[in-house]
Amino acid sequence: MRKRYRDRGDHGALGVAGWLFAELALVLVVIAFGSEALPPPRVAADPGAPVTTTTPPTTSSPPPVTTTTPTASGLRLDTVVFFVLVPANGAGALESFQDQLNALLGPDQRIGLILLFGKERGGFSGTDVSRQLTDIVVGRVPRLPRVEQIRPYLGDEGAPGTVKVELFLMTGPA
Repeated sequence: MRKRYRDRGDHGALGVAGWLFAELALVLVVIAFGSEALPPPRVAADPGAPVTTTTPPTTSSPPPVTTTTPTASGLRLDTVVFFVLVPANGAGALESFQDQLNALLGPDQRIGLILLFGKERGGFSGTDVSRQLTDIVVGRVPRLPRVEQIRPYLGDEGAPGTVKVELFLMTGPA
């Protein structure tokens, strides 16, 4: 007789931990690629060295050559953290998120990645609470990155229905 096993999916603690580990590995790869130093610009010649020419000088001078050195851009390793209470109807969550975001970040700071860690609330898992906050703020907060750069997770900090928001900021010019 053949035994049938029920597919438990990845809803157990081990499955969630595996996905969190996979996301962490992905974040570390993005940080490693984003924080690699660019090679220093090559200098053609010593500017103080005398210039010798073998051709006769022309009456028109060549246009000046301007070069720009690209600056590295990547994710900073330190994070900005704040907490948002997300009630079942979502009332006030958007305003709280925007107020805290504006209070903690300057106008020229860019967000590269957002991790949301929600704590369960009355029949909803912490991941569901994090997804609810994602649905509330995406498209309504102009400073946020694309929805693919916002990751909802299960958290354990704060009161039930609270989401810990962890922001990874970008380095380099805007």
